[in-house]
Amino acid sequence: MPTTPEIKTQEGRLLVTLTPTYALVLATISTWMRHLGSGPLWQQVVGIEADACRRYWWAHILYINNYLYEDAHCAPQTWYLAADTQLFCVGLFVCLACRGARRRAAALATLLVAATVVVAAHTYFQDLDAVVIQSPEKYRNLYASDDTFRLLYSRGHTNLSTYVLGLAAGFLTYHWQQEGKDMSRFKKYRWFVWLCFPLGVGLILSGGLFYGDGARAPAWLRVLYAALYKTVFQFFVCVISVSCVFKLEDFPILTDIYVLCVGGGDHLKGLQSIVCAGVYRGIIEWRGFAWTGRVSYGAFLLHTLLQRGYVAAAAAPLRMNDFTVFVIVSVKAYQDGSSEMKNTTKKKRVDVTRDRRAGKNEGFHRDEISLDGLMLLGGSIFLTFLFAAVMWVCVEAPVAALTKAALAPRPRDETKV
Repeated sequence: MPTTPEIKTQEGRLLVTLTPTYALVLATISTWMRHLGSGPLWQQVVGIEADACRRYWWAHILYINNYLYEDAHCAPQTWYLAADTQLFCVGLFVCLACRGARRRAAALATLLVAATVVVAAHTYFQDLDAVVIQSPEKYRNLYASDDTFRLLYSRGHTNLSTYVLGLAAGFLTYHWQQEGKDMSRFKKYRWFVWLCFPLGVGLILSGGLFYGDGARAPAWLRVLYAALYKTVFQFFVCVISVSCVFKLEDFPILTDIYVLCVGGGDHLKGLQSIVCAGVYRGIIEWRGFAWTGRVSYGAFLLHTLLQRGYVAAAAAPLRMNDFTVFVIVSVKAYQDGSSEMKNTTKKKRVDVTRDRRAGKNEGFHRDEISLDGLMLLGGSIFLTFLFAAVMWVCVEAPVAALTKAALAPRPRDETKV
């Protein structure tokens, strides 16, 4: 296992690398964002977030914003950064305090049981929902008044069970690698690995059981589901991760057939890895994800700025559909195009509204909604990753390089005087 100085160095490097970019985004929201646009809801949406960030910026920098205040208007997605940092400190303590494998196993098992009990207690005594129920009002205020989001979903200790499972999977993988464990006998269970993804999706969709206009789900069902669904989902993730590390999905016979039919060569290794590496490992190890991985942190921080900016600047009622509910939208992507296209689209909407009142052209109306949704989807993704790439080049990459140079261990001088 890594030594104590190495662990402390990694912790310092992580916090020093993440914080400057985070602080820049908070400063932008607090100062410039309110002056970058206008609209009927600009003050109610963008202005409120700016005021919240000016008031609680220090809580974000200390990564305690998911515990300190009750509103979620300032960069609400950053609850994850706070929870992840808090759980990272818990994992660091386990690594430093428990040296032996048995002690670590006992500590992680205790934490897992305690985390499950704590979530169940929160749900029962605070009368919370099993999942965060999505509704138009919660979309409007971004869960600022939702007790389930504030008290159960975003807190560090209520997400401890998933972190403990991930940490245990990491320890187990490292231990098996060190002892050179033969994993070939587990390949016969690759069918279960393939089932993990659809089972995880099914588990997510099972939260729909708690939606309905009738009576609320009984307390025992809400407590049981809230206590276990994250743990079960994380178990599926761990199984897929460990199987990718030990290549449990690989088919050696496919590799031989591929080489015989296509031939070898370094230029074909990427395609060969996708064809022969199995379902999940072939996707996860695809080289095309490399650049998106570098800008994913910036995209995570920036995407809500585009969403709130679009909603705040909208000069007409927003038509809710599948795309506008789940997709981050962008003002620029919606407004791009020639004046002729805009005038044509506007005329069509007037005609569709008139025909809709007359009961005509329903199919055309749905097609136009889908087209607008696709425009918003493409524009949102493009602008988010464009701004994230600029921020990575200008901020993240230089800070990471400086941090690596500052925290790198100095070489020992072995010369004798």
